[in-house]
Amino acid sequence: MNSKNKNFSILISSAGRRVELIKIWEIAIKNELGKSCEIICSDMNPKYSPACQISRNYFSIEPIFKSSFIDSLLKKSLQNKVKLIVPTIDTELKVLSENKEFFSKNGINVLISEKEFIDLCSDKISTTEFFNSIGVNTPKLIDKSNLTFPCFMKPINGSSSIGTKKLYSKDDLSKKDYDNNLNIFQELIGSDYKEYSCDLYYNKKGILCSCIVRERISTRSGEISKGITRKNNVYEYVIKKFKKIKLARGPITLQLFSDKYGKDIKCIEINPRFGGGYPMSHKAGATFPEFIIKEYFKEIDLEFNGNWQKDLLMLRYDVTI
Repeated sequence: MNSKNKNFSILISSAGRRVELIKIWEIAIKNELGKSCEIICSDMNPKYSPACQISRNYFSIEPIFKSSFIDSLLKKSLQNKVKLIVPTIDTELKVLSENKEFFSKNGINVLISEKEFIDLCSDKISTTEFFNSIGVNTPKLIDKSNLTFPCFMKPINGSSSIGTKKLYSKDDLSKKDYDNNLNIFQELIGSDYKEYSCDLYYNKKGILCSCIVRERISTRSGEISKGITRKNNVYEYVIKKFKKIKLARGPITLQLFSDKYGKDIKCIEINPRFGGGYPMSHKAGATFPEFIIKEYFKEIDLEFNGNWQKDLLMLRYDVTI
């Protein structure tokens, strides 16, 4: 579709295989903005991106690590009348947060938290320090020079569970992993604890406007594939502890563990973007794209909305296009 037939566009960058998210956005735009807007996608290889292939419009973008990435993204965004960029992967967050003002001066909003918060979330030790500063428990860090087993190893700046490993004895730890200064070690959470992922939405003032808690039944590559929404002690805990994060904006994904009573809760990481499991929360009634449109295009002040369905079991699956 030619963008000149539209007044403006919303860009889902690095769209990859986020087909569900694109469809959700298309419905939200139709309901909230009508024919004045369209959703478009960008990806390094649109031909091999399922999200681009189901989108009505898309464009290719060069690798994020290239120095010309920002100028190229701006040029193509202006050509496609983009007014809002919605990032979806960790690797693009830093560079987009650094250039948020640059895009704004060109009439384009980037739906992203402030740079300081992005930096904090990308470093697991800094994330732990942030959690502790707001009174949130985390798995205890273990000094590499005095390891106790069992324990858990993960990269300090990792994502999608890449490079993580459960270590039940020193025999499970290779010299390569031990010598890698980017690996950190922490207590291993017991199998009797439940894992949760929470989709949070923060308005322009850093105030929590939505919180959906999903118990993880099964995951794939660090992303939830089977889950149940819960309004329990974990939900109340997150609302209380995370009711305001000054530098947070838009969708945030929080991951944590809890004992079966919801009394011992340990937070492990924050992803300051749409999480891969967000479509589950949307199905339960958490309509983040509508929140975004109301806030960024209709200038409506958002307040907390807890109207979503609890105890909803959802199963994700793949299709071929």
